[in-house]
Amino acid sequence: MQPIVEEPIIGVDVRPFSSPYSKKRAMYSVAVLSHGEIVYSKHSVSLHDIKSLINEYHAKTLAVDNIKELFKKKSDLYKFIESLPVDLTLIQVTGSPIHGFKSVKMLAKEAGIVAKVDSSKGEAEVIARLASLGYGCKIILHENETKIIVAKSSSVKKGGSGSDRWRRLSESLILEESRIIEERLKSAGIDYDLYTVSGEGGLSKAEFIVYSGRKGLSRIVRPYVGSNIKVVVEPIRKKSIGYIKIGDVEPRVNRKPIMVSIDPGMSTGICIFDMFGNLLLLKTLRKPTRSALIEEISKYGIPTIITCDKSPVPKSIVKIAKIFGAKIHRMETLTLEEKRQILQKYNIKVETSHERDAFAAMVKTYNSYLNLWRKAESHARESGLNMPSDKLRALVSEGIPISEAIKLIKSEAPRKKVEQRRPVVPGTTDLKREIKRLKNKLAEKEQEVSKLREEVSTYKREIEDLRAILDSIRDKTLIEIKRDRAIKLRDERIRYLENEIARLERRVRELEIELEMERSRSKVAEFYHLERAEVIDKLSKNAVEEAITKKRIKPGSIIVVKDASGAGRAAAEKISKLSPYAIIVLGSHPPAPALSVFKSSKIPVIPASEVKIKILGDIAIFDPDDVEKVKNRFLSPKVEEQRFSESAVKKLIVEYRKKLTAQES
Repeated sequence: MQPIVEEPIIGVDVRPFSSPYSKKRAMYSVAVLSHGEIVYSKHSVSLHDIKSLINEYHAKTLAVDNIKELFKKKSDLYKFIESLPVDLTLIQVTGSPIHGFKSVKMLAKEAGIVAKVDSSKGEAEVIARLASLGYGCKIILHENETKIIVAKSSSVKKGGSGSDRWRRLSESLILEESRIIEERLKSAGIDYDLYTVSGEGGLSKAEFIVYSGRKGLSRIVRPYVGSNIKVVVEPIRKKSIGYIKIGDVEPRVNRKPIMVSIDPGMSTGICIFDMFGNLLLLKTLRKPTRSALIEEISKYGIPTIITCDKSPVPKSIVKIAKIFGAKIHRMETLTLEEKRQILQKYNIKVETSHERDAFAAMVKTYNSYLNLWRKAESHARESGLNMPSDKLRALVSEGIPISEAIKLIKSEAPRKKVEQRRPVVPGTTDLKREIKRLKNKLAEKEQEVSKLREEVSTYKREIEDLRAILDSIRDKTLIEIKRDRAIKLRDERIRYLENEIARLERRVRELEIELEMERSRSKVAEFYHLERAEVIDKLSKNAVEEAITKKRIKPGSIIVVKDASGAGRAAAEKISKLSPYAIIVLGSHPPAPALSVFKSSKIPVIPASEVKIKILGDIAIFDPDDVEKVKNRFLSPKVEEQRFSESAVKKLIVEYRKKLTAQES
């Protein structure tokens, strides 16, 4: 038997006592077959070595007897295959769960291959030869679709004063990159769907579902990771591993006519009825690809009618309808109240708003055809025909007249019965009649094709005109977006500067008032030949330290204090080190410990009543000559003793009066 495949094939078989399910690394035997000859074989290699051999020999096929011998987890199998060249085919020569299995030994006998199947190395060679002869099933791990994601790069750090600016820059770059990719896909004529997430600066994410394999995109879009954004290109994995027997053309599908309602979006609602209004499916698919929708619909039959409550009908639904050859039922958008009434009437519970919209549109569409179907079925009964009503409903729904639909079904039914019994050779008259009918039908189809071609040309011209208009609108929109963004940033900057100006103006006014007060005080003092001193609230340790730090108390100056009752020894010692000229007390005098410190340092503590002093805010103005006289008098020992004795007597009198007042009350 001559090989079907001449390109290099690598056959793989797991070594005895080795397995991907064990803790030790699995080892394999390999054989490289090229043009019918084994050009390389080895009995103990790892998966990494197999990957190197595929690249070295530019192998197009990797053949195994059991795919489960490669990896324990399906996710690991996906990662391994995705790391290999995109044009590599994975074949399981022994068959599949769908088509049945045969052992390698049995297949080798069928193919007439003579080899040592008992050894792992020999079995790897047989596996490669069986794959070259067309035995086995192709393993399908991916849809014929690719996902392209344009998003922010993970290298952009969060936080910081410039985080908003970086985010806006990244979003504008994502918008720009997604437009470039979109233009390239359009130029290449590749179909796609685009999902976007808007951002302040443009787009925060763009996701393309491209209806082409990775191989077809390799020259159009390449993966990229930059400082701001990244472009990820990855195949879309199938939910379950698929098997296609080599030589099979098309899998069987359910041919039952059905009606489908789709509510498109990031989450898509899908509702399927049979032709008699029975609910077959109602579910929500999260961001489904077109192939996923087609696969889901095909499980239940072939759509005759596809509908949705959107007007105009979205392009994604139009494309699916064209694939199935289904009629699109256009309807007005339903109100929320109408949808609620439909759900309540049919007592249907839905999980999402998408399911609600899909079901409501399906019910509306079904009811719109119901009278037509009943009329067609009535005509069929009058003709005395017993025919499948679902097929009659499907034909009438496509726009075929009732009488013509009945004739079509009537002409098909007997022919099927005759074919089932025995083949019949028709007579010459019947053949001529059939040939004439077919010629007329062919002429009609040719006219229809010609008409459709004219329509296609018209539509193409309209599409080109619309694309030109759309490009113009996009350019204008981009300019407007950039202008609006610049205006917004400018307005924010203006608001910030206005607030800053107002704050500074308030501060200037405060300083002007303070300056004016200071000038007034200076003028008063200068006019009357007086001196000034800052007023301190109290003589606590902290207050004294703060006043010294702010230079409100200076060496040799006169200290004016409102309340000296909190003065302690430590505070008094700090003041004494500055050798003030005098301390004028406006309120309570300092306690005895502080007075003793001041006395020993020859610092007079003078009551404000003894000198002429004027308080203006936090400034005291006084006559220095007056202070000089009082100072000399207060430093006299007799005066000091007398002053303190008088003070003690006054204190006793005040306390006695308080006691008397308390007793009387």
